Amino acid sequence: MIPVSRPAIGHRWCECETCGKFGITEDAIEIAGDAAWKLSCHSFRQNLHGIEPYYYERRESIPPNAHRGAITVSEALEWFPQSTAERLDRALESLAEASNFLGEEVSIACNIICPRLFARNITELKTMLQHFQDEKYINQWNERINMFVIPSRIALTCKGLQRAGDLKRGINAESGYQAFVAMSFDNSMIDAYEKGIKSALEEAGFKPYRVDRDPHNDKICDIITSQIKRSRFMVADVTGHRNGVYFEAGLMKGLGRHVIFTCKRNEIKDAHFDTRQYNHILWDTPEDLKSGLTYRIEATIK
Repeated sequence: MIPVSRPAIGHRWCECETCGKFGITEDAIEIAGDAAWKLSCHSFRQNLHGIEPYYYERRESIPPNAHRGAITVSEALEWFPQSTAERLDRALESLAEASNFLGEEVSIACNIICPRLFARNITELKTMLQHFQDEKYINQWNERINMFVIPSRIALTCKGLQRAGDLKRGINAESGYQAFVAMSFDNSMIDAYEKGIKSALEEAGFKPYRVDRDPHNDKICDIITSQIKRSRFMVADVTGHRNGVYFEAGLMKGLGRHVIFTCKRNEIKDAHFDTRQYNHILWDTPEDLKSGLTYRIEATIK
């Protein structure tokens, strides 16, 4: 990790051959502690999308004019896959992103492949790749370095690429590219959804799902539960404080997946005590909502 500048006391920009360029405050380093490797994975992913993240210890520390990569340590850690199954799925998708054609070999450079595959160290990396090989998702070639045998090259099989494609479409997978939207369906919220939430999700590459816009003859609770399980994350706008929104957010949290809370600024004071602790995107106009949601998706989901 190479510090490249120190813009202010307690702040620094770094350039790392593993995780790319990022900024971090001294307090954020202390908060990250043993989870710093997860920040490395987050920074690597952000750099792939052309964003240089800057990690702060808490939301109140982020200056009003902070650049788009500003994020708290806790928000970045929430971005990290919340279960082993999700981590394996995300790792397989990441391998597919690195493959430009059928059978292309991906070189294994441990300093790069670990954050790409959400692995803490070479031991986790070898375990994950062995799982993929057992499932016939990859072909793997090993080489001996000193006393250790490590993977040197891998290539996704047709089965692996198909599985990665299914994950993207949310087919037979716990996580896909659908985003569940929980919010008030009152007519006053039409613009907030169309010009704010829906627009932000689609531009980020996600398909928004609202249960009221899905014609069906089934029991509504079964549909909600099923679609939540098919969604990678949820946008929960608590404006109007509908009980159903809190219920659906709880279901998604129970699956260990991300919930992005939003609320109209003048109503945040009435947010439920149990969820008020989460960082809400506060908005006054649909444009505010779209902007804030776009940045949060870039920072915590992609």
